[in-house]
Amino acid sequence: MPRAALAAVTAFALALAAVVAPATIAPVATASAAVSGSGTLFPTGGSTCGPTDANPCRAALEWRTNSYGPNGPGETQVKRRTMFSVYAVAGEQILVGSSSMQTLSGSQADIVMWNPGLISETGVNTVANSALPTPSFSCLAQRATGGDNADRGVLATRTQELAGPNSITGNNNAAGYKACYYTAPTTGIYRVAFYGTAGNLASGDGSPSPLVVPSDPSFPNPAGSSAVNAWDLTVRGATTTSTTNIAGRVYTYSFAFFTGANPRPVMSTLYLNTTDGFRYRVDMRGLDGNGYAYYGNRSGFLDADGTPSTTTSSRRAPTPRSSRRCSAEPTSPHPSTRSRSSRSRAPRWVRSASRRRRPTRCSTR
Repeated sequence: MPRAALAAVTAFALALAAVVAPATIAPVATASAAVSGSGTLFPTGGSTCGPTDANPCRAALEWRTNSYGPNGPGETQVKRRTMFSVYAVAGEQILVGSSSMQTLSGSQADIVMWNPGLISETGVNTVANSALPTPSFSCLAQRATGGDNADRGVLATRTQELAGPNSITGNNNAAGYKACYYTAPTTGIYRVAFYGTAGNLASGDGSPSPLVVPSDPSFPNPAGSSAVNAWDLTVRGATTTSTTNIAGRVYTYSFAFFTGANPRPVMSTLYLNTTDGFRYRVDMRGLDGNGYAYYGNRSGFLDADGTPSTTTSSRRAPTPRSSRRCSAEPTSPHPSTRSRSSRSRAPRWVRSASRRRRPTRCSTR
């Protein structure tokens, strides 16, 4: 199990594709039993989005074939897709759902998983969508078996988003949604992808809804969209009646977010766990990126002598307008490491590669 998945939190890792993951990032505190999904990224908000931070907006996940960044020799691009990695023990259940799985004629929406070993850590951000191996599990295929499975995987409302999944048997956590589920055949790291209604090979912009609370009871689900407005990914034990979520099992090397316009400020709080054993809180503080990739790097800001800075900074990095870096305050050591001062090592940074109409606002407290 890679170190990125060792943190006892709901972990989302951020990294460049060409290097080993420098950090994990989590939206909830260590002791939380919250699900992993859009409900944890957007725990508060209303039916109004922007233009100020007082009305935070929702950023949809993207799954498409495009990339951000330079494409010259030796350069690295970040794909406009979000692939999650999930650690599961054999026999445990991986439960998933999304707003894109609502009934829609001609929809190619799906939630798919790959068994351990089929997609490498590097392949998560380097293998083209068209070259990915055949998934080991498909929510759409599970629904096609009919019977009690016919309506699984639909996360339709804000109430369901916050409540998480029902038990697999459906008789516990009635406020939640009815999840598709996959029983882990072996212990290891599974990959998970959420497709919008445009499917695996979409290349155009999606149609995200920026409202944290939809104006109608159900989340919008337009045809031909590469964006997924609401999603959930939860790990539970082998018992099909269980509603006990197992925290600390999910991470990703990059988020591909899309709000669809500006100004649409996002106010999520994340927790970055670095590979040298420290945790940093990252407050997005109204980041207004429109379409952007959110990932970690190994450098951040440098002092005058070229060494990584050990102090928090709110200045903008001397990078092109297409990207900005934000710092994060250290909070507590990684639970698997010995105790030491949180300022004894240089902090890591979060970078947003964005195609926006005005500069992204990045700052620290």
